[in-house]
Amino acid sequence: MADTLLTIALVLIAFSLVFGMLRLILGHTTVDRVIAIDLLTVVADYGHRDAASAGQAFDAGKAYFGKWAAEHAYESKERYTLRALERSLDLLTALNGKGRRLIVKAVTAVAVHDNRVTSAETGLIRTVCASLDVPLPPLAAVPRSGSE
Repeated sequence: MADTLLTIALVLIAFSLVFGMLRLILGHTTVDRVIAIDLLTVVADYGHRDAASAGQAFDAGKAYFGKWAAEHAYESKERYTLRALERSLDLLTALNGKGRRLIVKAVTAVAVHDNRVTSAETGLIRTVCASLDVPLPPLAAVPRSGSE
């Protein structure tokens, strides 16, 4: 058990170092944008049953980011894990308040795009809000669909 925890800790440290180096090389903005797009992809993947609806939801979320996001297309990354989500959120905490609120708006747009919010989407929105210290938006509290 201790070996597993040590391995996980070393992997997390390695990821932090890699992203830190990328930020130094590419700049904060480029890395933050990639992470924001990845976050929208995770929410689209977990909240929509097929690639077409996930792609439409992803597009609704990225519209909040403006012109720079237009070059990013939806690509399912179901291999993402909660660890990857946690790492992304840790890095996005460096954003200012306006940037954090924009991330929450975009994530919420992805979740509510199909007019239903699953329990997985609600959990993701709550996690994003808690991690970024942003209040839970009213749209995230809409009643969930009975079918998950």
